[in-house]
Amino acid sequence: QARFSLHGGAGPFYKLYAAFVILAIIVIGVAMWSLLSAAPVQMAKGNLNVKADQIARSMWIFAAIYILLLSLIPLFVSLVQNLVWNHAQLEQHRFQSEVKWGRMLFIIVSNYVAVICTLGLFLPFAQVRLMRYRIESLALLPQGSLDDIVVQAGADVGAAGEGVADFMDFDFSL
Repeated sequence: QARFSLHGGAGPFYKLYAAFVILAIIVIGVAMWSLLSAAPVQMAKGNLNVKADQIARSMWIFAAIYILLLSLIPLFVSLVQNLVWNHAQLEQHRFQSEVKWGRMLFIIVSNYVAVICTLGLFLPFAQVRLMRYRIESLALLPQGSLDDIVVQAGADVGAAGEGVADFMDFDFSL
């Protein structure tokens, strides 16, 4: 059986997660500060002299923080995928992942818009579209022949899978 391994240790993962936790704390802190000093809070305290520009400013701050948080998700996903696959090996063969944050952000935002416009009917296509990009960004860098892995995989095939497929009446023919 082919040996799959992950090299590089836990250090880069801890650094990535720590950076995003610190960033999330900062963003949430700024959000809380802006919401607590916002016009609706002043109005609730009885200060009715709140101007329309203060309300608009607090709405823009809230929208900007929301957009910032939504844009951090694709950045985190792309960095984690690149980190995992760039340190992965199958026997002596390496992998390379080149997921771009901007492209991932575009796909996720356009998927959100398409799902909303189609009342959820586009959701399966959106999931396939995102996964397709993530897989297309992944490459195998062979360090020799792949025949050894193919031969090993062919030797490990048993009849149990065929029997279960027949028992459950699945048809996997192409």
